[in-house]
Amino acid sequence: MLNSHGVQLITKFQLGRNDTRLLDTAIQYLDSSIECNPENFLPYSNKLAALFLKKDFSEAIDVLNSMSELSSKNPAKYDDMKAMAYEQLLQTDSANKYYSSALIYHKSHLKQFPDSAALNLSVSLMLLKVKGREAAIIQMSDFGKAHPDDPVVKMYEDAFMDVINNTETTSYDMLINVTR
Repeated sequence: MLNSHGVQLITKFQLGRNDTRLLDTAIQYLDSSIECNPENFLPYSNKLAALFLKKDFSEAIDVLNSMSELSSKNPAKYDDMKAMAYEQLLQTDSANKYYSSALIYHKSHLKQFPDSAALNLSVSLMLLKVKGREAAIIQMSDFGKAHPDDPVVKMYEDAFMDVINNTETTSYDMLINVTR
């Protein structure tokens, strides 16, 4: 129930009521939900969304660290989000460290799920940060060529290319753009 109330407030914010008090209240509900059941990932994930919307990246890193601890089998699972948060905080060395780790993590999952548009987008984004623009474009382009009739792949490919052509765009901006 507490988690649901938090999500409702986040949704209201996203639907145009750009009042950060909605996010503050959502975070209070989500914190209460976490206190009630600290092993449940869902309120952590929703709190993370609220913090990213609020652009409170320091607190987001704390939540991501908690999520990594809960996910002890895959501690690198959230490294891409950590990298984006550190990038927003202008902590380049930390961002690069986590982008490199995330690239390894996503590439290993891509071997298991080679047709996943979302994983290919993630690998392309991590390649952009770790190896550069050309490697990222090749990754996304090759995937697009392998799936020419898939509208989801086309959507991800177009969004990726729109963002990659804007050199001022951060990974956080790309995440927001692709998920709209």
